[in-house]
Amino acid sequence: AEGIVVERLGRYDRVLKPGLNFVVPFLEAPRTFTWRKTYIDVNSKVVDRTVNDHRIDLRESVFNFLRQEVYTKDTVLVDVNALMYYSIGDVRKAIYEVEDLQTAIS
Repeated sequence: AEGIVVERLGRYDRVLKPGLNFVVPFLEAPRTFTWRKTYIDVNSKVVDRTVNDHRIDLRESVFNFLRQEVYTKDTVLVDVNALMYYSIGDVRKAIYEVEDLQTAIS
């Protein structure tokens, strides 16, 4: 499922949900945004990719944090790997009220 923000003459008009939608040419246009994706590839390297798009994925996604070494209370060294599952609930707020969506999520 994806969501698209539509602007009419440069101002917010509505969010297109999955299904049949109509857009008036020349008056309405999809809002593009910059999405910075940070993930760890199969070679265990951190990849930071910037994408300009007009569709927001509404499905549940995973953010993988870097592995960290942590000492427990009894001074044992443990490797900790954290995952965060998230989904975007309000497309309008994700586009207009947050400057960098990926940084706000993490």
